[in-house]
Amino acid sequence: MNIHHKGRPVLGLRTVNPVPFNLDPSAPRLPVPGPDEIIICPLGGVGRIGMNWSLYGNSGAWILVDMGFAMLKDVPGVEFITPSPAALQSILPTLKALLVTHAHEDHIGAIVPIFSQLGRRLPIHASPFASEIIKGRMNDAGLRHIINTFRPGESFQLGPFKIVSIPVAHSVPEAVAFAIGTRAGVVLHTGDWKIDPDPVIGHRTSLRALEKLGERGVLALLADSTNAERTAIIPSEKQVARNLERVFHRKRGLIVASCFATNVDRVAGMIRAAKASGRVVALAGRSMLKNEEAARKIGLLGADLKILSDPRYLNRFERHQQMLICTGTQAEPNSALDRMSAGARHLPRIHPGDTIIHSARMIPGRELEVREMMTALENRGAEVLMAADKEGNPLHASGHAIRGDIEMLHRLVKPRFVIPVHGEPDHLKAHAEIALSAGAEEAPILSEGDMISVSRNGAKRLGRLPVALIGGRKTQSNRYDTFPVVESDLVPIVDRTRRAEFQESAKIAV
Repeated sequence: MNIHHKGRPVLGLRTVNPVPFNLDPSAPRLPVPGPDEIIICPLGGVGRIGMNWSLYGNSGAWILVDMGFAMLKDVPGVEFITPSPAALQSILPTLKALLVTHAHEDHIGAIVPIFSQLGRRLPIHASPFASEIIKGRMNDAGLRHIINTFRPGESFQLGPFKIVSIPVAHSVPEAVAFAIGTRAGVVLHTGDWKIDPDPVIGHRTSLRALEKLGERGVLALLADSTNAERTAIIPSEKQVARNLERVFHRKRGLIVASCFATNVDRVAGMIRAAKASGRVVALAGRSMLKNEEAARKIGLLGADLKILSDPRYLNRFERHQQMLICTGTQAEPNSALDRMSAGARHLPRIHPGDTIIHSARMIPGRELEVREMMTALENRGAEVLMAADKEGNPLHASGHAIRGDIEMLHRLVKPRFVIPVHGEPDHLKAHAEIALSAGAEEAPILSEGDMISVSRNGAKRLGRLPVALIGGRKTQSNRYDTFPVVESDLVPIVDRTRRAEFQESAKIAV
C-alpha cells in the first residue's frame, strides 16, 4: 500500500516489514576514533524534540546512548520517524552496546522497530524500570533479547568505556545520566533530568555525584536543553501531590485525572492523595496499566498504594469516593480520556459535578485536539482543570531542568566543552549561552549527523554523516511497518524554513 497525503504519494515508496538492511560498501562511514579523542555524533535529538540517538567513539570502539523516535501527526500512515539503522552499518562490528537513559518514547521508542533490522544482537544496558518496559514491548512484538540491568549509581565497563550511571530526577522512574570515561577524558551525557528536592517515590538528582565528577574533570557535557529558556520555578512532585489532595477533598463527584503513563511518581502521588481524601482508585489505558505493572514488579509501587483491578468496580462506591487515573493527555485517538469524552460504555460515564484534571502539558501540535476533547467533557457537565486549580496552584510539574538547574549543573561539573542537545533551535542556543557564561571554552551547536572530536588538545568538527530517516507505524499485531522517508515531504510535521535557518545560524564556536 502506498502512503498518500492530500491526494498524492507522500513518500513514493511502499511500506515494508522490518528486514535487515543491506550493507552498502559505498555508504558514508564514521571515522575510526583514536585512543586520545572522543568522537561525538548525535544522529538525532538536536534541533527538534524527540528522536534521541547519540554516538560516542574512542579507541576504535563505539557506544550508542538511547534509540528514540519522534512522533508525527497529520501524515496518514506515518506515526513516527527515526534515524535509519544504516547510519550504524560501518561501526556495527565495533558497537559495544546501547545504553538507555530512561523509558520515554523519544529515548526508547525505536528499539523494537530497529532491532530486528540490525542483523546482530546488540547488548542493551538499562535501569530496572526501563528494562521492564523494553522487555514488555519486545515480548509483545515476538522478539527475544537479554537486557543487562543496572541499578542507578552502578558502573560497568564496555571495551574502552567506563560507564558510571548517575541517578537523576525526571518524570519517569530510575532515569540516569551517564559519565562516559575513556583514556581521553570523561563526557557526561545527562539524558532528561531536573532538580526535584522532594519527589514522591522517585530518586533525587545526585548533585554530590555530579560535583565529584566535576572535581575530577569533565572534558565535555551533552545536556538536556528543553527548558533552557524557562526561569519559572518548577514545583516538586510532592507539592503537586499536596495540591491534588486539596482538590480531591473539595470535589464531590467523580475525579478523572490524566497524566503520562510513565510518570509513576505522579501516579503514586495521586493514589496517596485519593486515599487521604477517602477515594478508591482505578486505572484505565493500556500503557497506564503496563507501566503500573512494571513499577510494581520492581517494587516502586508498594502494597500501600492499592488500586481496583477494573474501572467498572468504581460503581460499587459513592460518586464522591471515586477516582480514575487514565491515559489521554494529548487526546490520542482511542485513549481512555478520549473515549470517555465520547461516552464509552466500559469506562465511567461523566456526569454534572465531576472533575477532569489534566496533569500534563499539551505537546505542541496537539493543542486543538486536546481542547476539543476537553470541550466534549465540559459538555457532559464536567469541570476541567488544566494543569492548575482555580487558585493557580500547579497540578503538573515539568520533568526538565529549568535555566537555574542548568546553571547549577555547569557550576558543579565545570565542563571544558558543552554540546547542547534535546531541544529545538532556540533551546539549544539558550543553553549554549548559559554554557559560555559559565566558563565553557566552546559550546558548538550541532545538527543531526555532525561529528565532533574532543580531546585535551581541543575540539574540532569532522564533517557530517548523512542520516537517512525511516518512518513507521504499529500494526494490530504489535509489530511495526517501517519504510524510508524524506523529511522534506513531511510538510505538516517539519517547518522546513525554520530548520534551514537554524542550520545556517548554528555556528557558535568550533
